[in-house]
Amino acid sequence: MWKKFLLFLQDLENTPQSLLSYGGAFLSIIILRLTIEASLGHFSQKSFRFIFFEFTHTFLFFLFALLLFSFLFRFLTKESLLRVSNILLFGFLIILLPPIIDTWIFRGQDFWSFYEFDGLQGLFWRYLTLFGDSPRIGITYGVRLEVVLMTLGSTFYTFYKTRSKKLAFLAFWLTYSLFFILGTFPSWLTLVLKTTSIGILAISDLHVASLFLTPETILNSAMTDVRSVLNIKMSLFYAFFSGFTLSFLLRREQPRASAALFKHARFPQIFHHGGLLLLGSLLAWHFEQAPLPFSLFSILTYGLLIFSVVLAWLTSVVINDIYDTSIDALTNLDRPLIKKNIPHQTFLAYGIFFFFFSLLFAGIVSPTALFLIFLYQVFAYVYSAPPLRLKRLPLLATLLAAFANILIFALGYITLSQEKSLTTLPTSILLYLLLALTIGLCLKDFKDIAGDAKDHVFTLPVLFGETRAKYILASLIFCIFALSPIIFNQSTLFPLSFIVASLAFYIIQKGTSHRKSLFSYHRFSFLFFLLLFCYGTLLALFFLFKH
Repeated sequence: MWKKFLLFLQDLENTPQSLLSYGGAFLSIIILRLTIEASLGHFSQKSFRFIFFEFTHTFLFFLFALLLFSFLFRFLTKESLLRVSNILLFGFLIILLPPIIDTWIFRGQDFWSFYEFDGLQGLFWRYLTLFGDSPRIGITYGVRLEVVLMTLGSTFYTFYKTRSKKLAFLAFWLTYSLFFILGTFPSWLTLVLKTTSIGILAISDLHVASLFLTPETILNSAMTDVRSVLNIKMSLFYAFFSGFTLSFLLRREQPRASAALFKHARFPQIFHHGGLLLLGSLLAWHFEQAPLPFSLFSILTYGLLIFSVVLAWLTSVVINDIYDTSIDALTNLDRPLIKKNIPHQTFLAYGIFFFFFSLLFAGIVSPTALFLIFLYQVFAYVYSAPPLRLKRLPLLATLLAAFANILIFALGYITLSQEKSLTTLPTSILLYLLLALTIGLCLKDFKDIAGDAKDHVFTLPVLFGETRAKYILASLIFCIFALSPIIFNQSTLFPLSFIVASLAFYIIQKGTSHRKSLFSYHRFSFLFFLLLFCYGTLLALFFLFKH
C-alpha cells in the first residue's frame, strides 16, 4: 500500500502539463468549490454581482496561495517548479472540504468563513492556538482542518523529497505560518497601513473591520454590501500581489520566455493606451468637476483598471503575432514566434491568460469596464484574425483600431464620471480623437510594407507606394493638427497647432526604412503618438487655465 502511494506521488509529479491545462484545472477546482457552497445554500437569493465578487476573491486568494506555496516547495525540495506545482494542484482539492464540513457541523446555524480580525497581541495568541476562538465567524472548523491537513501534507512531502527532519520541520512551520498570515491578512494589512497614524499596539479588530468591512465609495461608485466590500478590497491586494509573484516566478523559471514577452510588449503602445485612459479620466474631472480618487482603495482600483488595459493590449499583441507570422518573417524578424523564443502553444496560452485576467480585473472595477474591455478584445480579434481579418482593408482597418482606442478613452472618462456616461463630453473632442487616431494609426503600416504586400493586406503604403503614401498621410495629419482650433472653436490655438502640424509633416516626410535612423518606420507610431500626447497635454492645460 505504501509503495503504491509513493508510486502515485511520482506519477503525479511527472504528469505532463501544459500551461493552459494547468490553469484550466485550477480554475475548475475554484468553480467546483463555489458550486458546492452555492448548492449548500450559502449564496441563496444573492445577486450575480455578489457571486462574481465572491468568485474573484476566492480565485485570487487561492491563486496567491498557490504561487506562494509553489515558491516555498521549490525552495525546500529543490525540485522543478513543474513537479511541485503538480503536487500542489492535487493538494488543492482539499479546499472542497471546508464548506461541506462546516455545513454538517453547524447544521443550519449561521456561520461566515472569511478572516480573523485582531490586533498584534491577539494575533500572537491566535497563532499559538490555531486561530483562537470564534469558529462560526472567521476561520471555521472546516478551514482549520484544511490548514492542519495541508500543513501535515507539506511536512510529509518535504521529508519524502529531502529525508531531512530539519527541512521537514521548517516546512511545517513555514506552511502553517503562511496559512495563518493568509487567514488573518486584513489584520496584517491594517497594521501596515495604520501604524503611523494610530500606533501598532493600539490597532484592534475594530480598526481592521473599519478598514475592510465599512461600505464606501470607490471611484465614484458606492459599495454597500459588507461581504462584497470585503471581497472587492481583498481582491485588489491579491490581484497585485499575485501579479508580482507570478512575474517573479516567470522571470526566475523561464527567463528566455519572460525576456521575449517583456521585449515585445510594445511599450510605446502601452503608454499610448495608458495615456488615453488618463486623458479620459482628466476630461471627466474637468467637465463634471468629478472628485479625484485619492482614497487608498480608489487608487488601487484605478491601478487595477490600468493593469486590465495593459493585459487587454497584450492579448491583442498575441493575436496579431499569431496571425501575422508570414508578415513578421519578412519585416519583424525579432518577434518571439519568429525567433522561436516561445513555443506557439505556450504563446497562445499566455494570450488566453492575458484575456482572462483582463476581463477578471475589469469586472472587479465595474460592469461597464468589463463590457468595454471585452468589446476592445472583440475589435482586436476581428482586426487580426480570420475569417474577417479586417486589417487587410485600408482605412476601415485603422478606423476599427481607432474605435478600439476610443473605447479605452471612454473607459477612463466613464470610470471617473459621476454620470457614468459620455453625455457630458463635447462631441467635438470625441470626433477629433477618432479622426486623429484613424489617420495616425496608418503610420504603423510603413514598417510592414513587404510583408503586407505578400499577405494581401492592402494598407495605404501597399496601395499607393511608400513615397506617395507618406505624402498623403503627412498632408492629412497636417490638416488634423492645423484645423484643430476650428474643431475646438479656439482661434488663439492656431499658432500652436500650425507649429505641431508642420513638425508632424516634417517627421513623416523624413521617414525611412533604415532601422537605426531617428525617423525609422519602426518609430513612426511612437513619434506620432508622442506628438499627439504633447499636443493633447497642451490643450488640456489651455482649457484648464481658461476654465
